[in-house]
Amino acid sequence: MYISGYFGRDVFNFTAPGGAFGFNFPWGNRTITARWNHLYSGKLFGNATFCYNDFEFTANTNFQDINFRINSNVREFTGKLDFDYSPIIGHFMQFGAQYNYHIFTPYRASGNAGGVDFNNTNKEAKHAHETAIYFSDDFDATRWLKINIGLRASMFNFVGPFSKTVFDGRGAAVDTLNFKANENIKTYWGLEPRLSARFKLGASNSIKLGFSVNNQYVHLVSQSNTTLPIDLWVPSSLKVKPQIGIQYALGYFHNFKDDMFETSVEIYYKDMRNQIEYGESAVGQITVDVEDLFTFGRGYSTGAEFFVKKALGKFTGWVGYTLAWTWRKFPEINNGETFLARYDRRHDLSIVAMYEIS
Repeated sequence: MYISGYFGRDVFNFTAPGGAFGFNFPWGNRTITARWNHLYSGKLFGNATFCYNDFEFTANTNFQDINFRINSNVREFTGKLDFDYSPIIGHFMQFGAQYNYHIFTPYRASGNAGGVDFNNTNKEAKHAHETAIYFSDDFDATRWLKINIGLRASMFNFVGPFSKTVFDGRGAAVDTLNFKANENIKTYWGLEPRLSARFKLGASNSIKLGFSVNNQYVHLVSQSNTTLPIDLWVPSSLKVKPQIGIQYALGYFHNFKDDMFETSVEIYYKDMRNQIEYGESAVGQITVDVEDLFTFGRGYSTGAEFFVKKALGKFTGWVGYTLAWTWRKFPEINNGETFLARYDRRHDLSIVAMYEIS
């Protein structure tokens, strides 16, 4: 039985001379996890896990007679069952199930300007149930072919209680949508297959390939052209669709001098759909639902990874280098033209050296 907890809090403060301008950004995370391990037999091993997580972020700013505050909060209750099963020699299976209950308060904004108070209209918490089951098998098909195949099925239910004010194109409220507690508002689901294979070309070299599909129902939304602290976690909803990632990878691996040196070259391509960012007109708008500030588009990343490792001897280490591109394309950003994402890291070099003295 394992029990662990974590509490972290960061506070960033600044006040200009004379107090004409200042800001305060506290944020932090609280989590507790309980896990039970059990060996059912020599072939079956299980993990049962429960986790509670609470993340909160606040931004307070003041400039002369203007005060502004944004608050965001995410709470999650998670239960997982994971099993490892080895029915026969050469087969290693994993299977399990997971349930998450999400409570999002993605955007509460309020402020005062010249004695006039203002706040956002849609600020209720959003609730969702997320469930998933999975299975994978890692086995030797032949002496030269090793395969790992798996499938994960997931479902996301956006539920009440929830109310939303609907605005027309001129910003006037025209309707209000109301949903009762646990009333199903929107359901998303998807299958996530994955396949990887290793082909041995000889005693010291091989080719590996991989393919995977992932559905993401919880999103971090960022402003692509600023560094303002307004990144928010939001769920899939009536307007926000799940993000989908489809990744392909191919690599060549070669060992030298009785496995003293390991080398590899890998290339990959990832197609990302239903990407989310703030629209270019989002800055300064706080009275509407945060979802009304989003824009949706596509993304992709591609690159090559080069790796050399010395695995044996008193002196060991490795050198890794990645050449990569990460792009986004949104109809409402950059005139609809492709631009480099904030996660783009063109060159990434890692050098590690270790020496065993005695």
